[in-house]
Amino acid sequence: MFIFCFITEDEVHDLFRRDAKSEKVSPPEVIALQILAAMDGIQLRWLQRIDQVDLVEQWDLMMEHILAQSNDS
Repeated sequence: MFIFCFITEDEVHDLFRRDAKSEKVSPPEVIALQILAAMDGIQLRWLQRIDQVDLVEQWDLMMEHILAQSNDS
């Protein structure tokens, strides 16, 4: 069973704006676009190779990478 959770670009912006008030992070618009682009790419790879690509694992790794970069800025 798959459970899909969709978050809008505006919701991503709001999350990062809130975090940006407490610490220095990349602009929320940049991070939101990176997140949406990453998910699109991972989904395409998964759809092409469902038996070879672990969507959740790839998503978790990408989010760790994006969030680590946003906190380094």
